[in-house]
Parts: sequence; structure tokens; C-alpha cells
Amino acid sequence: MPQSFTRFRFVKMLFRALPVSMVLISLAGHASVVALWNFNSPVPDGNETTGTLSPAIGAGVAVVLGGVTGTYTIPNGSSDPDTVDNSNWRITTWPAQSTQNKQNGVRFNVPTVGWSNLRLLWDLRNSNTASKYTRLQYTTNGIDFRDLQLVTMPFETWKNGQTASFVGVAGVENNPRFAFRFVTEFESTATGSGLSGYVTCNPTNVYGSAGTLRFDMVTLTGDPTVQSVSVLTYNVLGRDVPDWTTNSLQVQAIGRQLRYLKPDVIGFQEIPETNSNYLLMTNFVAAYLPDYFLGTGPRTDGGERSVVASRFPIIRSQSWLGRSDISAFGYAGVYTRDLFEAQIAVPGFDQPLHFFTTHLKAHPDQDSATRRGAEARAVSNFFTRVFLPANSLHPYVLVGDMNEDIYRPREFELDAINTMANKATGLAVTSPRNPFTGDERTWSIQNPSPTIRFDYVLPCSLLYENITSSQVFRSDRVTPLISPLQAGDSAAASDHMPVTMTFRNPYERPFSITRIERTNNAVKVTWGSVPGGRYRLEGASNLVSWAAVMNNITASGSEYTCQITNSDRPRFVRVAKDD
Repeated sequence: MPQSFTRFRFVKMLFRALPVSMVLISLAGHASVVALWNFNSPVPDGNETTGTLSPAIGAGVAVVLGGVTGTYTIPNGSSDPDTVDNSNWRITTWPAQSTQNKQNGVRFNVPTVGWSNLRLLWDLRNSNTASKYTRLQYTTNGIDFRDLQLVTMPFETWKNGQTASFVGVAGVENNPRFAFRFVTEFESTATGSGLSGYVTCNPTNVYGSAGTLRFDMVTLTGDPTVQSVSVLTYNVLGRDVPDWTTNSLQVQAIGRQLRYLKPDVIGFQEIPETNSNYLLMTNFVAAYLPDYFLGTGPRTDGGERSVVASRFPIIRSQSWLGRSDISAFGYAGVYTRDLFEAQIAVPGFDQPLHFFTTHLKAHPDQDSATRRGAEARAVSNFFTRVFLPANSLHPYVLVGDMNEDIYRPREFELDAINTMANKATGLAVTSPRNPFTGDERTWSIQNPSPTIRFDYVLPCSLLYENITSSQVFRSDRVTPLISPLQAGDSAAASDHMPVTMTFRNPYERPFSITRIERTNNAVKVTWGSVPGGRYRLEGASNLVSWAAVMNNITASGSEYTCQITNSDRPRFVRVAKDD
């Protein structure tokens, strides 16, 4: 897997007979993985004929082109290190001889938002009767493809670690529509002479549509350009609103605020169900958040939906607790709306970000407060019993309109905020304030002054420790006002004020080797780590020729220890980020 070495890592030297000493060296930066396809089953099943077209790392889509078909087989020679459930993507059913030049093959869509200096690596094996020539092409608009590189293949031999560079190619960086593809090509266009048709990898064989190309370890790498990620929660008061077009003054006011704030990830509550208006969010995104990715929740209590918009790719989205029975949590009824999740691939993050938005039951009466308390217990139970057992090392944040003020509890309320944000769930209470008024209350901007706080950003501890800024936003206090933002936009858009928070990349924290311990049979190397951070331990005898000692290390805490047996012990070791 391509490696990323952050500059100025500490390296400790291991001498058999001398005390351990430490030196500081500068390591050149290497690319991180944007997306990687190894085609292995997400959950190993021991069957190489099963697999997936979802990337093992990052976000993207892989599809076949033309009339070809794809299956999974045993690689027997690719560079995939997986020894338990190793599959590759086998492509066959090629076009007839002298037809469909550069139209058949495989395509990979990879949004490159937040990435620069892109490079591609792949393994490929062609059968005897397959086309000798394959063309690597790319697109910057998702439609028109340009030639980048000719791939010439031997027969019945894996050619691993093939590379192509997009560095300096216009339009490929920071592009949500970027894609590349491999298509088979006539000899005449590939070389400028020869047959106006396909020639075989093995010159003694005749071309046939049953030939195969087998792909593995297709990896796009790059340098992340994102240093932080900002999130925003916004109840947009859309329930039962009949007009959600971009001609609506309310929608325009929402859009101008978001265009001004430029958040990376937005959790919307109360996107209207009326007239299927939630479908118009694609038009809203095109107008005010161009090229953002959109995740839309299901219909909840009849009048609204949850929606997530993200500058970075949404890997998947899922609704939890929607209209589910909450009698086990203290209320004879159902969860009013839902807990909507978007899993997001943030450039430079070692693990995906899980972004949750919810809208708890409104109103201060006793029945509503009891229902809201039960919903909060259901959310807490979800994080402790469902989410964390599988994703404890992933960053996550819960945002939304909780309809309760942690500092100003009303009669009948059951402490919903602390029920959701506590040691068990790993979520933390934050108190963003308006930078001009110092007020943390978020409702109602349509009143002479806000009276209560309903809207929250509750990050996990990893994100909480990396908060760089936050605010409750109101356009009428912005000075100077920057066009097209208007002073009255917050009041025209909703009764709630948007709340935003920014986190630095928690995985870019500097680290060093802190301890080396010797025993008779082994050496233990310990370094400061980030939970969920990916690392690689390397060794060398001369500080020049480094080789992997341990790969694919995922830290489970703030320190990580590797043990090296004496038989494998190098003279020097270093730890690097493994992105």
C-alpha cells in the first residue's frame, strides 16, 4: 500500500550492545491513498470468487464499460498482501475483432476534492488471447475522455505496480467529476501502424472475446490539501412549506448564508416533504453549494426529512431509529423522526467521518418532554450498543435540533442533552456562541431576542480535542456585510440560527517514538499515536535502505507498542504514517 511519511518523525536506533539513542531526521512526504480497490470481500468469507466493487479505502465507483462482464477470481500473483480472502476483478466478453476501438473496459469514478499531485498504481494480468494494448484515459467533466498512457501487456503474467501520473494535468485535482478508465485498443491507433484491430498478448494465439484482463490493487494516491473540516447544523423551518424552489425568498436566504459560511458538511433538519420538495435539494445544491454530495433521509413523521450535504464524498448514508418503537426507553410510541447518518471520506483522515443529524420531539408539554427523553435514551443506546462496538476508532459527531436547553431546562424535561452526550456515548457537550453578542441561544432569530438554545454540535472526544472555532451565526450582526449576504437572511430563512464548528485534522498530530524496551528475545517499540491512526514500522541497518517490519498498524489508543523478535530486529527503526 502506498505510504505517507510526515516530516520530522523521531527515529530511535537499536544497537545490540550500546545504549539506545535518538536522532531527528527529515522524511520526504509520500502520497496518501485517495481510493483503493482490492476487490476483496468486505467481510472475509474464504471464497476468492466473491468480492466487491466498493473501494477498500476512500470513496469511488467502479463499473464495466461496453459489453464486457466482470467476475472475481484468485489472483495468483498480484501484489495484494491479503492471504485470507484475496480476489481480483476478471473482465471478459470483449468486442468482436476490429470493432469498438477504445470503448470497452473498466471505469473508476474518484472524486478528488481536497487532493493534489495525483498518481495511479495498478496490477494487471492479460490472457493469451486478450488485447495486447490497453489505453488509460481520464475525464475532468465525467463525460469526455482523453488519452493519458498506453499500457502494453505480456501474456499470462501479472505486471504489478504499474504507474501513471496526473501531476500537472489540468483539471484533475479538486474535481468531483474526475474519473479514469482502461479500454482495449487497436494496434493501429496504439502504435501508429499495424492492424486496424486487436492484436493478442501472445503472438501465437488468435484474438477472441473470451480473453481476460484481471485487475487488482487499483490505487489512486495524492496529497491531501485539507487541514480542517467544518460542520454546520441547521433547522431550516421547512416543514409543510409549499415552495422549496430556488425562487423562494426563504430558500435564497438559506443559500446566501451557507455560501457565506462555506461549511464542509451540513446537517439539515426540516427539509419539506410537501410536494416532494426534498427532491429540489439537488437544485439548491447546484445553486448554492456546487459539487457538494447529497444524502437524503427517508420520510419521517409526514412533513419533513433529514438531509446531509458534504463537500467531500459521502461513502454511504443510512437512517436509524426512524419511526421506531421507543416504549423500551420510556414512551409508548415511536421515535418522531430519525437519526440520519452520512459516512464521509475526508481527505487526510485515516478513518471515515460519521456525521449524524437528528431532530428530537418539539414542545414543552409533559407528553412531548417524556417522548423527547425517550428519544434521547434511544440515541444513547444506539451509540453504545450499535455504533461504537463496530466503529470505536472512527471519528463521529451528532448535530441537530434537540428541542431542549441544557442550561435552561423547562418543566418536565428529562436532561436529553446529557443523556446523549456522556462518557458512554463518547459525545461531548459544546457551547458555540455568536462572536458579536456572546450568546449561545439559537432560537428564535425571528423574535426581538433569542430566548432558548435548541441546536447542538456534539463531537466525539477525538474531534472535541481538535476544535479550532465555533459560532452561532446570525447575519444581522455580521460587520462588514459581504455581498450577497443580507442582514435579514437569518430571520428570513428560519426561526433557528445555524451553528457551525471547525475541527483540525486529528490524525496530523506530530508523534515520536517514546520508549524502547529490551528483553532476552524481543524489543518493544512504543510511540505516541492517535486512536484509529494508521502507522507503519520500518527498519534498516544503515539509515538508508528501509524495509517494512510491520504494515497496516491501526492504533487503538494514545500509545501503541510493537514487538520485534531478536531474529527480525533491525539496527534502526522508524515509525511513519500509513495512509
